[in-house]
Amino acid sequence: MALPEWPDLTGSSPDHVAGWRAWLRAIWTLDEIAEAIEQASPTLAWQVAVVCSTSTTDARRVRRTVLSVVRYVLRVTGRATPFGLFAGVAPAGFSTQPVVEWGEDHQVVARAGASWISEVIAQLEGIPDLVRRLPLMANSLAFVRGGRLVVPYPPGRRAGQRFPAEVSLRYTSPVRIAMDTARTPVPFDEVAASIAAAFPATQHSKIEGLITGLMDHGALISSLHAHSTTADHLGHVVEQVEKAGAGELRQVADLVDQLREIQAGLAEYNRLTGPADRRKDRGGAPKGRFQAIAIMAGECLPIKVCCRVLSVSESGFHMWRKRPPSPRAIRHA
Repeated sequence: MALPEWPDLTGSSPDHVAGWRAWLRAIWTLDEIAEAIEQASPTLAWQVAVVCSTSTTDARRVRRTVLSVVRYVLRVTGRATPFGLFAGVAPAGFSTQPVVEWGEDHQVVARAGASWISEVIAQLEGIPDLVRRLPLMANSLAFVRGGRLVVPYPPGRRAGQRFPAEVSLRYTSPVRIAMDTARTPVPFDEVAASIAAAFPATQHSKIEGLITGLMDHGALISSLHAHSTTADHLGHVVEQVEKAGAGELRQVADLVDQLREIQAGLAEYNRLTGPADRRKDRGGAPKGRFQAIAIMAGECLPIKVCCRVLSVSESGFHMWRKRPPSPRAIRHA
């Protein structure tokens, strides 16, 4: 990759500031670097746009932006960094001689993050009408210790929340029946029916509460949780809710539609082959929503409500309204 000459950071004169700005503009013409930085730090990409589109002589501000970009460029060119577009995966095998092939046909693939998927699953499993339609299976890691059922490393349900190494609950007869019934995937109602058959005097609401409690502790796992070898966890979630007929449930339909929209957007993004096309695509959808919010706000609709309905950041909308020219416009001016 041909890079412009490194900027001179030894001084802070107006000539130095002008040279720093010229270097930023030159480095931003390299789509591979610009795309990686935009993905890793949208805030820094925004600062680059501001510096390049104005005539500011604030040496401290420009220098800080240049130094941040320099650090990212160093990562691209000479440092293994398992982060965002600075990282990659490739097949490897065992042999008597090391052989490395470095091609040019790299492909960027976007996937839904694990913490986000956990949030989505937690939201879906919080809807009783949907949970009753899902197959359940006993956690194969769970075991009995003394008179308690122990679940090691329970699956995370909320992003940013710390989880214990294990959780335990009383290994009562209803719990044992639930775990035995769900040794293989079975419908929620079948688990409930097995418990009700053994305890016919127990209210159905209490039985359902026991089952959902076992799900909360990770002892029972719904079909929304994909195997670790599944490449597309979002696709798995969408497939499972569709199998459960979630579209028939009013409280789930809107969320399912949003998940399908996100899935289609990721698929479309993954079909793009060049960094310039991907950058254009990544910036297009939010911009269209911001423009729609601006129109609705002009009709006296609350901005907060509009942002929530269209699933965009309110702070991002305000930044968009005060935006300088985009980095792409700067690069191609």
